[in-house]
Amino acid sequence: MPPITKFALIVGGLAAALSVGACGGGDTQRAGGKPAGATKVLRLANANDSIDELQFFIDQVAKVSNGRLRIEPVNRWRKGQTRYETGLIQDVKAGKADLGWVGSRALASVGVKSFQPLHAPLLIDSYELQDQVLDGDADERMLAELERIGLAGVAVLPGPLQYLQLDRKVDGPAGIAGLRIGYYDSPLQKAALTALGAEPAAIPSGGSIADLNGVEAHAVAIRGNGYVNTAKYTVGDTPLWPRPFVVFADNETWTSLPQADRELIMQAAEQARSGMLVALLEREQTSIEGMCKAGARMVNLGDDGRARMQQAVEPLLAKLRNDPATRDAIEEIESLRAGGSPHSVRCPAGTSTQQATLTGVFETTLRKSEKGSDVYGEWEEFGADAIKLTLELSDGRAVITEYLPSGPINGFDQAYSIFKDVIKFEGTGGPDMTARWKLNGNRLRFSEVGGEPGDKFVWGRTWIKTS
Repeated sequence: MPPITKFALIVGGLAAALSVGACGGGDTQRAGGKPAGATKVLRLANANDSIDELQFFIDQVAKVSNGRLRIEPVNRWRKGQTRYETGLIQDVKAGKADLGWVGSRALASVGVKSFQPLHAPLLIDSYELQDQVLDGDADERMLAELERIGLAGVAVLPGPLQYLQLDRKVDGPAGIAGLRIGYYDSPLQKAALTALGAEPAAIPSGGSIADLNGVEAHAVAIRGNGYVNTAKYTVGDTPLWPRPFVVFADNETWTSLPQADRELIMQAAEQARSGMLVALLEREQTSIEGMCKAGARMVNLGDDGRARMQQAVEPLLAKLRNDPATRDAIEEIESLRAGGSPHSVRCPAGTSTQQATLTGVFETTLRKSEKGSDVYGEWEEFGADAIKLTLELSDGRAVITEYLPSGPINGFDQAYSIFKDVIKFEGTGGPDMTARWKLNGNRLRFSEVGGEPGDKFVWGRTWIKTS
């Protein structure tokens, strides 16, 4: 089988998770690398029923370590407890798990305020802005603060935007006043809901809202937990805040790992970030479609309603601007946010407007004489010194044709989607990988291509648009 068939550039949470064996051995060995040593398994405390949201990161760890490092999630950690995230943090500190993750919102409950800018009310209101913030160094400064409580910060990964899901239509804070709204363990988010006039009620992960007027939650949770059956109105044009994922370890556990292993895990987190953003957006869109079919109604506050919401939470933001633990990050985020527009959801979920910008037929040629061509490893089998490839991108489908001496063959055929400058091909043709794309005139380039050396050789070149 020609190696091109294993080049799935960026597969997220919608695809079935590949096994660790597929990431560390088998077909992935052809393009480069040999398994190195025995597998080291790290147990990850996960409060949810599944690990879908972090699966991309877990797969990347297995891949970049060539299967030598494996993260094993332990699901339903402290399931049913209202303060489940606080308890999970304490459990990792006590060595009951090697790694853990919580939403950034929970860390203030254990005395770490540095993450609060990530989920400050009505501040990070789009996936694009979240991506920009995590692409800087603010997250590194936040992670360093975990050392004060005996934890090692591993990574901050992008999380879903949270929305108000209510049992009535509202037009701003006046409509929210007096409503009992469920929220997940977070001092800042409790304060934000209070500032909006609501009566916050802490609930456990997946907890019922039958006795409440609504909940703040992301679309996947709203649909999956059946919240739309109780509260049908989604405030779709005013995301409250995101829920970034903070991955951490007990200090002793982390420092006992070889430095090379620690660096590989952090490298995997960096490489997973773009793919996770794509998957988050797709999971949100799928959930919104399901919610709408179940009778959800999208509510738009408009510029005026959003302005009144912003005014209500301004005193909280002012405190964060004046707090030494948060002021630098708040200033950085507000600078990045200037001129941006909030993300919004609607019925039915739309597709990315950027997808239409990346369509057409593109051509490139692989040459045996090129530097680094030895990683391709198939020249003798093909009996050629040069192989032309065409890449057709159309209607969300990508097809690559290889022109061999024996005739053309289909080397790749997958669905694709786009988030900003990140492309995702979805299918089971190989290990998860990420790549960024840039179209300059008729010249298409892929960069930051994940995977093995052979993958980079094929995709990391110039493709010329022919039609």
